[in-house]
Amino acid sequence: HNCFERKLQKERRLLNGISYSADATSTSHITMKWNTLFTKRFQCRLPILGAPMAGVSGAKLAFETCRAGGLGFIAAGHLNSKEAFKNLEHEIQSFQNLVAAAN
Repeated sequence: HNCFERKLQKERRLLNGISYSADATSTSHITMKWNTLFTKRFQCRLPILGAPMAGVSGAKLAFETCRAGGLGFIAAGHLNSKEAFKNLEHEIQSFQNLVAAAN
């Protein structure tokens, strides 16, 4: 066992029933996949939710959260005008453009 595998085993014991696996085939990139109710329900690799925060959680933050394996949101609960909804439409389009560019 290498050092990474020993650390994974220790963390698995500490997590007590929450399982995940890691792909350490490349030393420069480690991909983790957790197996929890959250990750199953929302089909993401990590049980991380990027909370929607007015003024800061737009398309770019939502995209990067998703790209990292979590579940990203674009804030919309604070919107109360036509201009605000147009801004939301712009953020959604920006998110879609980021996804298309990444693929």
